[in-house]
Amino acid sequence: MLTVSRLGKTYPGPVVALEEIDLQLDRGLFGLLGPNGAGKSTLMRTLATLQLPDSGSARLDDIDLIAEPHRARRTIGYLPQEMGVYPRVTAREMLDYLATLKGIGPHRERRKHVEQQLARVHLADVADRRLDTFSGGMKQRFGIATAFLGQPSLVIVDEPTAGLDPYERRRFQLMLSERARDCVLLLSTHIVEDIAGLCENMALIDRGRLLQRGSPRELLQRIEGCVWEFPIAPESLEEARRRYRVLSFRPRHERLSLRVYSKQRPTPWHGDCDEGAVGAIEPDLEDLYAYHVEQRV
Repeated sequence: MLTVSRLGKTYPGPVVALEEIDLQLDRGLFGLLGPNGAGKSTLMRTLATLQLPDSGSARLDDIDLIAEPHRARRTIGYLPQEMGVYPRVTAREMLDYLATLKGIGPHRERRKHVEQQLARVHLADVADRRLDTFSGGMKQRFGIATAFLGQPSLVIVDEPTAGLDPYERRRFQLMLSERARDCVLLLSTHIVEDIAGLCENMALIDRGRLLQRGSPRELLQRIEGCVWEFPIAPESLEEARRRYRVLSFRPRHERLSLRVYSKQRPTPWHGDCDEGAVGAIEPDLEDLYAYHVEQRV
């Protein structure tokens, strides 16, 4: 179990990156959703023992992550936003090197473990290729192999699907869901799709604070019956922002499909669209994200 209590971090400025973060996570995949600059990466680096907090505590079972970083690293896997590797080294060589640093051995046992990791991320057939020849998706899969070296109890992945095409994103999500059965897997992202249908539990974070926490279904119930959709002309968008709490909009031919939050049925203004075009819709995580995170759409 991962237990985080009143974790805080402030950078010079001052910039509050984390404000008394509390979390208690069992095995499984937990999603942390928030915009860039919300404090996600600061929290990930702190839990990965790469930086110290200003206050608070974090424990992984009986290990104090703050006071015992060297002990903690033996049981933590970490995939940062950008993973640095030696480009002229093959995937097999690099993974074996990293396994050695993590203390996995003896040699025969380590090589067997490396081969298993390469097979699990579907890189066994390209294991002798240099890493600088890998595509973005292949590099991310290699990153997952490194994160799961040594059967860690806590795995942290920070913005793992940014820049991946839709096929690689789905493939990556499947790998994460399969590997999360035996550990606490903390997934940090600003991409709503990474959370939807993947995480049984999640939290929304913005400006260093946890805004909401629970299952996606529980969180969506809080705005049910309050999300509406209707078409408007593009030139009416600013007026819509003045009248309603706009969650999102999408181009639809020469119109915009507008989604707004309102406890009452919105009444379109004269000449823009008829009242029959206004429909109540089931909210999704994108609506929840837009409702809680302060940003202009």
